[in-house]
Amino acid sequence: EIPYERYAMLMFHPVTTEPHRIQHDAHTLIDVLLEDTNNYIVIYPNNDLGSSFIINEYERFSSQKRFRVFPSLRFEYFLVMLKYCQFIIGNSSAGIREAPYYGVPSINIGTRQNNRALNPEIINCIYEKEAIEKSIERALNIDRYAPKILFGRGESDKLFLETITKPLFWEVDKQKVFMEIGSIAPMCH
Repeated sequence: EIPYERYAMLMFHPVTTEPHRIQHDAHTLIDVLLEDTNNYIVIYPNNDLGSSFIINEYERFSSQKRFRVFPSLRFEYFLVMLKYCQFIIGNSSAGIREAPYYGVPSINIGTRQNNRALNPEIINCIYEKEAIEKSIERALNIDRYAPKILFGRGESDKLFLETITKPLFWEVDKQKVFMEIGSIAPMCH
């Protein structure tokens, strides 16, 4: 149901520590994307406080053919769309975790992903019109880069089995241990 081959993705969530900014920041971002000429796949925000402001801003896309808005997607569909998009923009962890795995340029706006694992290829910017516009231009000029495997190599099942087959794993005391706050010695076993 996507009428175009070249597109970017938008995933924007409320920043719960900045509730006073959500409506303004969403409006600024949507203004920039409406002035832009790229096609966009838009995915609704999570349901944190302030998501209604973002969804209301997404209503501005309703008459625009360049935007395809989804309330949610199956994860497998999302990954396929991410893999083939030109770039991802917003403040979702998908731009920090999944995009580098596919070598997809990512524009991370604002503070929501502060202190999370970052990749040098991720474009960080603030919620200002000019900064977002320059970031989009930069993302469009970045070639796909070699995928970055930052969070494991898909062998968790083997590592899990390896761990639980070691005799030492089964020798760990399973009884709860109560600790007094500020003390390192157990009160009882």
